[in-house]
Amino acid sequence: MSDNNSSIREPIVPVGRRISRPGGPGSLRFGAGIKARNTNKPVFCGSIVGHATSYVKHPNNKDASKESVRFVGEFLMIDYEGGQSRVYETYLPSVVTRSTAAMLDREGNTVSFAFDIWAEPDAPGVLPSATGYQYAAFDRIPVRADNVLMRLAVECGMVAQPTIEHDPLSVETDPETGEVIPDPVAKEGRRKAG
Repeated sequence: MSDNNSSIREPIVPVGRRISRPGGPGSLRFGAGIKARNTNKPVFCGSIVGHATSYVKHPNNKDASKESVRFVGEFLMIDYEGGQSRVYETYLPSVVTRSTAAMLDREGNTVSFAFDIWAEPDAPGVLPSATGYQYAAFDRIPVRADNVLMRLAVECGMVAQPTIEHDPLSVETDPETGEVIPDPVAKEGRRKAG
């Protein structure tokens, strides 16, 4: 049987990059969470850099009573050894999931981020998770002097110069309410300044 369009040639092997499953913290370093739980030390997983344009909510595949959120866009996954892959869907740690979804709902535009991901064992005295560990995201986007919030803080006299040496929001949160537990060091510093 002859092909009427002889200028189109069928490839012998697949061409291009195969699109695989969504990325996420667990795909950066397999077994990192279990290692963090067993050693009781944080384990670096890798980094996720991306532009989220929307998200999809769906039942969690491990616990149908829970809901998962998968972000859609373009994401660079950098594993703990520096290996890179590009995906069009990814999962994020829970606190970043909520804020990223809220920004997409409010702005309806692209939300960009750059996070280092660590698997951390459950902290002593905190309500334990089902797995004994959780994924934490550390924001790697630099806060520049021309940042709108930094300029506002300087103009209001709240800070002398734009710098973040101690981030009071990087403290623990109440596992039941999600409220930030104030950092006594930052609170003491504000007392002395005021």
